[in-house]
Amino acid sequence: MTRRWISEAPSKTVKSFPRLWSSSDAFSVFTEQRRNRTTCLALAAHAHLHTGMMAAMTTDTPGQAIVEAAWRDVRNGGGVRTELIDAAYAEPRLRELFPWTGMGELHFSRCTGNRWTWDIPYIGPTRDGGYCVEGPLRTETVGSAADAAQAVAMVVERLPANCGPAFIGTPEELAAHEAKG
Repeated sequence: MTRRWISEAPSKTVKSFPRLWSSSDAFSVFTEQRRNRTTCLALAAHAHLHTGMMAAMTTDTPGQAIVEAAWRDVRNGGGVRTELIDAAYAEPRLRELFPWTGMGELHFSRCTGNRWTWDIPYIGPTRDGGYCVEGPLRTETVGSAADAAQAVAMVVERLPANCGPAFIGTPEELAAHEAKG
């Protein structure tokens, strides 16, 4: 696919980001960036494990490095209320899961690879400043929560059995790993 950029010559003094001509190009770039982000997280974990290049991180395993980077990405992304991210991160059982966001909602996955697992409830905002806990499927509603801490508690109560640290890989690889016992 050929991308058509408005400006081919970036400024030498200011980092410029090219603008896209069409929305289909924008979607392709977005999809590529998400794929690259997951790849970069995996490479960062690999570097941490094999070369110690990520000495500044306070993680012990590649999975922890990937999950920690994802939490930072969610926090810096601005798509979810900060108080919700802080409350979820403060809960140890959620902190070890892979977070991702969509439509202002905070989701949790048992694996790091895209397409993430859909077996954990997720939290979305309500117009009155509270939260709605739904899922794991979009057709299921758990209930309303007045604050972030209450919403997080509702998710923790409904975590699947044997829900532990995020597995490095896709949902299919996770299923195969769990099937082995």
